[in-house]
Amino acid sequence: VGPSTVQPNDQGLWQASVTGTPPFSYTWWQNGGTILGTDSSVTTSFASSGTLEVVVSDAFNQSARDTKSITVDPAARQCFAL
Repeated sequence: VGPSTVQPNDQGLWQASVTGTPPFSYTWWQNGGTILGTDSSVTTSFASSGTLEVVVSDAFNQSARDTKSITVDPAARQCFAL
């Protein structure tokens, strides 16, 4: 969960939502190379459009991968929901 369109270099928060048997392990990548973290959420910025990917494994070593395309648009407006 997180924005798919951001302004250049603005910080964004993305969070993995999972089901299964805990404990869970997380690995996040930005643009296929930089490992961003191992928590259920990650905060990062994009200077140009790219991808954000997370792999989540559960207690039985079952894993799932999700990739999100991020578009950088200087005219993008950030909307926040409470």
